[in-house]
Amino acid sequence: TGKVVVYSSTVGKVKRIAQALDCSAYYYNIVGKASILSEFIDGKQRVIIVISALGIEVDIPDIRCIIYIDWPRILLDYI
Repeated sequence: TGKVVVYSSTVGKVKRIAQALDCSAYYYNIVGKASILSEFIDGKQRVIIVISALGIEVDIPDIRCIIYIDWPRILLDYI
């Protein structure tokens, strides 16, 4: 059991994928950003759909799967 992060390149795609999968979306100007991230870290949400900003901000050790929907814009998006 672990967490899954799905990366997409645009906020619009992040919103659509999160809605389709019934999970949290996380992007730079979403309302409730801190609580969304906290729920993911605490395990209340096991899947989160994000733009590249999540990888820069946090280190979550129990992530078991990372999925890229689009090609990253820059190499740092892979980190």
